[in-house]
Amino acid sequence: QNYTDPDLLRLLSVFPQYRTGPLVTAPYILETAAAKNELAAASGALAGDLESEHLHKVCLATGIKMVSVRTISHTTQQDLPVPGDILINPESGKTDPSAIFRYLFTHPAKAAQFARLVTGAKVAQQSLARALAEILPALLKRGNDGD
Repeated sequence: QNYTDPDLLRLLSVFPQYRTGPLVTAPYILETAAAKNELAAASGALAGDLESEHLHKVCLATGIKMVSVRTISHTTQQDLPVPGDILINPESGKTDPSAIFRYLFTHPAKAAQFARLVTGAKVAQQSLARALAEILPALLKRGNDGD
């Protein structure tokens, strides 16, 4: 709700299969379930990410209406199996598969948990694609109707 244009949010209410609610942007990757739960309790957010707040500020400054659509790849009950700075390189913002492999090679007990994280990310990606296929036509129709 908090990173979506109010007019567009009202339009999205025609999709009852999706939940709407507050989103929180964390200042860094939250690695533990405890850290995620603490932020969720403090913010009241249904989900968290690293980018929506920043994108929202850019959209507001440039007059672009924003819709924030998120899917969940892992829950507040799950610790990340790999430290955040290995999962995503803090300097490049990219994943380095060799760094992840080196970490898992030295921490083999984390391999199954990492596989679940990857599977969850793939499921979330597919869910997001399905949601966008439903939502975008409604938003584009609204734009073509002159609203």
